[in-house]
Amino acid sequence: MVRPFLNYLLHGGTSLKNYWFAGLAAIGLLVGCSGSGDTASGAGEGGGETKPAATVAYADVQSILTENCAGCHGETNPKEGINLTSYANVMKGGHEGTIVKGGDVDGSLLARVLRGKQAKQMPPGGPIAEDKIAKIEDWIKSGAKE
Repeated sequence: MVRPFLNYLLHGGTSLKNYWFAGLAAIGLLVGCSGSGDTASGAGEGGGETKPAATVAYADVQSILTENCAGCHGETNPKEGINLTSYANVMKGGHEGTIVKGGDVDGSLLARVLRGKQAKQMPPGGPIAEDKIAKIEDWIKSGAKE
């Protein structure tokens, strides 16, 4: 079906003869767009694949913060005004503003201090376990929801 149509465009039909390039371009566009179109997964031009953030319950994050951070950032006189004892307090931040930006690990102070990317490494006694930091980062990546 396509071959006779192309022959008609190339050799015969005067009314459509000048538009055969447009027809070929349209066919190429349709064929080229038949993929999934999903470049958000990271499998596009960059070559490497980006894992989607795992869904992490805030309760898991809170247990990590309570175990490792609440000694200095608890209810009573929290350092820098950062109280890490509840979701509302974590999202409120401290004296300098917010510490978590849902979906933005690099823009979240909490993730940066846990990785030692700020002036101070937190907690001051040494970094917490990698899997715990990764869990907090996954929670942030997935939107930092309660």
